[in-house]
Amino acid sequence: MRKRIMFTCLLTLLVSIFLTVFSLAVNSQAGESTSQATPPITLTKSEIPGSITPSLTPYDASCGWLRTTPNVYLYSGSDKVGIGTTTPDRKLTVYSSGSAYTNVKDGTHEILTGVDSNGGIVSVMTNHDLILRAGSNSEKMRIKVDGTVGIGTTTPDRKLTVYNGGSAYTNVKDGTREILTGVDSNGGILSVMTNHDLILRAGGNSEKMRIKIDGKVGIGTTSPSAKLTVNGNSPLTGTGTISSSDTTKVTGTGTLFTTELKVGDIIIAAGQKMTVKSISSDTELYTTEVFVPHITNQSYQYQSPVALFNRYVPWLNVVASSSGDAAINTAAASNTAAPEASPDAVDGIVLPPVVIPPIYLQTFFPSLVVNSLGNVGIKTAAPEATLDLRGTLRVNEGSTFSKIQADSTYVGSSTSRLKVVTINFDTPFENPPYITVTPRGQNYGDVFAVTTRNITSTSFQVNILRVDSNSGWGQTLYVDWMAWTQYYPITYSPTIY
Repeated sequence: MRKRIMFTCLLTLLVSIFLTVFSLAVNSQAGESTSQATPPITLTKSEIPGSITPSLTPYDASCGWLRTTPNVYLYSGSDKVGIGTTTPDRKLTVYSSGSAYTNVKDGTHEILTGVDSNGGIVSVMTNHDLILRAGSNSEKMRIKVDGTVGIGTTTPDRKLTVYNGGSAYTNVKDGTREILTGVDSNGGILSVMTNHDLILRAGGNSEKMRIKIDGKVGIGTTSPSAKLTVNGNSPLTGTGTISSSDTTKVTGTGTLFTTELKVGDIIIAAGQKMTVKSISSDTELYTTEVFVPHITNQSYQYQSPVALFNRYVPWLNVVASSSGDAAINTAAASNTAAPEASPDAVDGIVLPPVVIPPIYLQTFFPSLVVNSLGNVGIKTAAPEATLDLRGTLRVNEGSTFSKIQADSTYVGSSTSRLKVVTINFDTPFENPPYITVTPRGQNYGDVFAVTTRNITSTSFQVNILRVDSNSGWGQTLYVDWMAWTQYYPITYSPTIY
């Protein structure tokens, strides 16, 4: 028994001497001084003679490990290695409280992996791309130094570029639904691959548009009933505040009129709605009417016209020509199509799908505008009346009128039998117009005769003569009048009666 113990101790001593000599040889081959600490060399328990008992070093019976340095351990049962920990749970576990890193470098390139308070890290520490490879060391993904990411390409030109010759797709799915984006020979693609609707959202993840699986498109509604259903025209909040005065001028503070608004839009402030007539700058615009009462540093909202028809609309049977002219309920223009027999209902307004003719408008303003006030404008984006026509008018194939103005002018009473009134047109005519006038009084028996004279493109005069008496009159008198020009130019002065 004593001989066996002595043999075991001798064998242990020989193993220790062999390890020491081998460590010195390794250091010597690496060009290091033998006076430096030797690197640890470990052996598993199975490589040590089975006669070594747990009471002998270097085996630690408390954990079943071979200790090589105070921080590196080799588990004898499954060959797990721990650096900084006595309980590695992988083939190699590196532990350091707070953060831990490992790196590989060749003198020019360096890659680091690790963990810290930010999470898991894979980082190229030098100024080089991070390349991910798979399948026979083939590159599959690259993160460029500038932060762009390429899949299938080494030269991404966006934050994420996916490339595949001929066609390329990306998809997101949850097991029930799937959406695909990509490109192929047909062009750009956004497609729901499963039997579900395509929903477009914006502004706090709020739905703005939906394409149903049957092809119907809804804006402002989740259940469109036609090829295109538009529901509502919710106003947007304008930037800054606005103020008004006795005129139609509106002044802004911190506003962005030129970028947020356009002619024809509706401004909503203090419960009033006004149509934008012109925009001078980011802080100045003009409306078609005056804010009454005036507003001061008032927040506001704005919205586009309810309907804007730039082309042919079958239900209204409106035909827009390339010059911007519009024909209603007539097939006299070249861009015509038959009205639909069963138009679709949209938000209380019957509107079928819009048919775009081959001739496009060249004018700045659309042919037909219906704003949220209910005003209809033809050849104007800012209608100031229920129907505001900027152009010629022909009714039932009759005469074509190019401009019509009408009003009621106050005359009042007169101490003399004859009174002459001058009336100015709100908008000058291109030529002297035709005029018809009618006197309108109160419930008296006075009899008047009226004639016109001095008719120009800007004004005319009315002679008012009392014919039942040689004296004047005491009642309040008005003159109702209408002036118009026909489509062909007037090259002569109208006859004055």
